[in-house]
Amino acid sequence: MLLVMGEKENIETLQVLSMPFKENEESLNTRDSLRKSYLKLINEMQPHLPFANELFPSFVLDKERIQKFINVFSIETSIDDTYYDMSLEETRRYDSIYSSVKNAIKNLGEKYPPFEWIFNLALDSIIFSSSKIAVGGTASSLVGALWINPRENWTDNDIYEFLIHELGHTLLFLNEWRYGLFTSEERLNEKETYGLSAIRSQLRPMDKAFHSAVVATEVLLLREYVIGHEGEHHVHPDTKDLIPMVRKSIQSIRSVHKRENILTENALLILDQCERKLNQIRQEDTSDYISRV
Repeated sequence: MLLVMGEKENIETLQVLSMPFKENEESLNTRDSLRKSYLKLINEMQPHLPFANELFPSFVLDKERIQKFINVFSIETSIDDTYYDMSLEETRRYDSIYSSVKNAIKNLGEKYPPFEWIFNLALDSIIFSSSKIAVGGTASSLVGALWINPRENWTDNDIYEFLIHELGHTLLFLNEWRYGLFTSEERLNEKETYGLSAIRSQLRPMDKAFHSAVVATEVLLLREYVIGHEGEHHVHPDTKDLIPMVRKSIQSIRSVHKRENILTENALLILDQCERKLNQIRQEDTSDYISRV
């Protein structure tokens, strides 16, 4: 979503959503003022979550807080089309995992500065929880929270891709709060509105299929402009496979919408932008990404 729609559009969404929560006539043009107002927004929208409410994302160590996040994630996945098991780990594991993710955020920010700036604005709490099934994630009922569970064989680029993928979901949730993505939330669970997922290549509820197409495009753009397409990939398919998977997903989503009228104009504009960006992918060196992103 950051690479698909651009830094300016995403910052504007944060500003528009946070505007009702600014203090007095305080400007939202500074990073800290926007962050403070944004934190009030996500607390107002999700009062059930134990947010840290700090100026930068908090890596949660308190097991009681972690368990509260796990409980909400578990409720979300229990009514989803995929259930993810989550459990607390020994505290000694947290330091090394949090350290590797902190380093990845910093290093990716050096390669692509808008990432770190937006990530540190949009995320409040980062939680480690083990799972035999999933490597982490975000959820529509936990906007501002990120669950991480990286595998031992992940490379630096795998962690970068995971972070841009999950930031993409978060920015899409915020975009939906601002504009709306679907004409009927109630119909999202109807089989008639299911679309093909870009990453799993299976039929899923339209919100999951739509998100998949957008964040998969994000990953491809990250490779194209920032980290390159080469190397072994553990989180997402290789580029030669992922590009046609995304195109098939978008085609499926458009076909379902033509029949069911399930997408808003805003969602269609995002799909249009995904397709424009996909057409720019050349799979070559990344030295000129700043001029092309």
